[in-house]
Amino acid sequence: MKQAKVFRAMLGAVVGSAASIALLVAGPAQGVSVTIDAGACANWTWNSTTRTLSCDTTPPPPAPAGAPTGCTPSISTNPATLTSAGGTATLNVAGCVPSTGLSYAWTKNGANFSSAQSPVDSLSANTSTTAAATTSYQVKVCNGAACTGSLPVTPLAAVVPAAAPSGGGGGGGAISCSAQGFSKTVYYDWDWTSTVPHLDTVYLSDTADGKGVGANGILVVAFTPTGPADNNNLSFIDAIGYPAPNQGNVMTLSISTKPCDLSIPEPGTSVSYAPTVTYGIGTVGVRWWDNKPTALALTPGVKYYINVAGRSGTANTCVPGAFGSCEIRLGLRQPAGH
Repeated sequence: MKQAKVFRAMLGAVVGSAASIALLVAGPAQGVSVTIDAGACANWTWNSTTRTLSCDTTPPPPAPAGAPTGCTPSISTNPATLTSAGGTATLNVAGCVPSTGLSYAWTKNGANFSSAQSPVDSLSANTSTTAAATTSYQVKVCNGAACTGSLPVTPLAAVVPAAAPSGGGGGGGAISCSAQGFSKTVYYDWDWTSTVPHLDTVYLSDTADGKGVGANGILVVAFTPTGPADNNNLSFIDAIGYPAPNQGNVMTLSISTKPCDLSIPEPGTSVSYAPTVTYGIGTVGVRWWDNKPTALALTPGVKYYINVAGRSGTANTCVPGAFGSCEIRLGLRQPAGH
C-alpha cells in the first residue's frame, strides 16, 4: 500500500509535462497491478524492455467542421463581351470559410465538369441566327464530407449570342414570327451604344408608314446591352397603344434571347394594357418575401429581343376600333451609367 501511494504521488507530479514514466515497483516480478489515473493522456505505450510507460501528448487532428460558408462563385469570359464566334469562360469560387482543405465539384449544364477551384471552359461558336447558346455552371464546395448546396442558386451563365441575321433596320424581313401564328413581323435594331441614357427611344409601328403591326402582328426589337454590370441601377421598357395610349387592348411584352418569344417567366414578361418589364445589367436583387428576382437580369454582350404583341398567352386580344388601330409605342430606357 505504501508503494502504491508513492507511485501515485510521483505520477501526479509529472503527468501533463513528462513524455514517459518509468515504473519501478518493488515486490514479486509477477502479479503486479498498477492503476493510472491520468485523464490528460488518451494514448499510452508500454515498452517492456525499458519498463517505460509513454504518454503521447500530440493532440488529435480536429474533426472537419461543417460545410463551408461564404463561398461566392463567379464567371468571366474572354472576350469580355462574347460574340457568336465563342470564346472561353473562366470560373472561380472564393471567400469560403475555411479557405483551405476544400474540394470542389463543378457542373456544366447539370453534368459533372471539373474538380478545380478555377476551371476554364471552351465556348463553341454559335451558327444559329435566332437563338443564343447558353452554358450554365454551378459548384458544390466540400469540407471533408460536409458540402454546400449547388452554388449559386441561379446558375452562372456564359451566353454565346446568335449570329447576326441579315437585313434589319426597320420593317423587318430578316425575322419572321409566322410560326408563332403572327401574320406580320415588324423588326428593328436598337443601337444601345448611341442611345442617350434615361431618354425614350420610341419606335412607332403605325399604319401610316406601312410598318404597323396591325391586329395580328408582333413588334420585335433586337438589342445588345453592354457593361458595366451594376445591380444598383435598374431601368425599364414599356409599351402603350398608339395613337391612343390607353387603347384598351391587352398586350404582352417580353424580353428574351429569342425573337417572337412571349413565354419568358416573370419578371421577363408583362401582360397589361401598358406592360412594363424592369431590368438590370448583370445581377439583380431578390424580393425578401418570396426570394424571386426584383427585375430581369441581362448579361452584357448577349443579344436580346423585345417582343410585343396584342396577346394574352396565345389569345389575340387586339380589336381595332374606338381604342385605336392596335399599333404599339415602345419606350426604351437604359440604366444609369450606360
